Amino acid sequence: AGSVLFVNSSNQLSQDNDQLFWDATNFRLGIGTAVPDMKLHVSGTTGNNSRMRFTDTTHSTMFDVGVDGAGGFLSSIGANELLVYTDGALAMRVDSSQRVGIGGTPATYALEVYSQSHDGGMLVAAANNNQSTSLSIESKSSVGTAQRYSLESSRSNQNLNFVDATAGATRMVIDSSGNVGIGTAAPTNAKLVVNNSSTSSPVTSMELMGGSIADGGGTGIFLKASTSTTADRFGARINTIREAGGNGAASLVFSTDDSSSLNEALRIDSNGAFGIAGENYGTSGQV
Repeated sequence: AGSVLFVNSSNQLSQDNDQLFWDATNFRLGIGTAVPDMKLHVSGTTGNNSRMRFTDTTHSTMFDVGVDGAGGFLSSIGANELLVYTDGALAMRVDSSQRVGIGGTPATYALEVYSQSHDGGMLVAAANNNQSTSLSIESKSSVGTAQRYSLESSRSNQNLNFVDATAGATRMVIDSSGNVGIGTAAPTNAKLVVNNSSTSSPVTSMELMGGSIADGGGTGIFLKASTSTTADRFGARINTIREAGGNGAASLVFSTDDSSSLNEALRIDSNGAFGIAGENYGTSGQV
């Protein structure tokens, strides 16, 4: 071990082992300590004495590495980005507005993940087999009231839960069989189970919207007994059709499929009149 000589303010050779020390046995340099633990060991009190600064005088940029009461830190000084490289490629950047871009692309949102050369994505995983994990999203109103939603993977049944964390209520579930439950945590009887049991009065449990709003437009449900998307559909359709006249009235149409095309079987118009197999409408209440 040995001292590091320097010229002091009186132009004399001097040494200060507490501030600058060379450990010749372990080949370590200590700044602020005479007992360096690493190749370079910087020690000091909280503040500027416990950090190192790198300066690019060409671009007037500065970067600090140090410790404080909260732990270790990296700091880009001024309105500059903090950049992280791996194998010569930009891997992450944090801009002066604290937006994080992973994958090298500048971020528009608080966190953005991009993939440059392989399958992209982000994994949120539990540490062991007895834990659930979640991803939460929170917004705040103009008066500071918070609303938080969570996407949770359940440890007990492998369900994917969509949770209103503010209310402490699960709004939707996808179970391990791919069944979807809205208003129920156990959609075991069908691929989609919608439960609205909050009232004894008749309520709308599901609303379908889409298609054209012009006369003749509408939306519907197709019931199909085949896995094919084109041939051998063996199905039926229930849909609405907007009636002529532009007043918003609609007919309810039931159609069956003969494997090549849909054929209208029954139509009930907005006045309760009906038509069978495309024939003229009858009077409401008559068959």
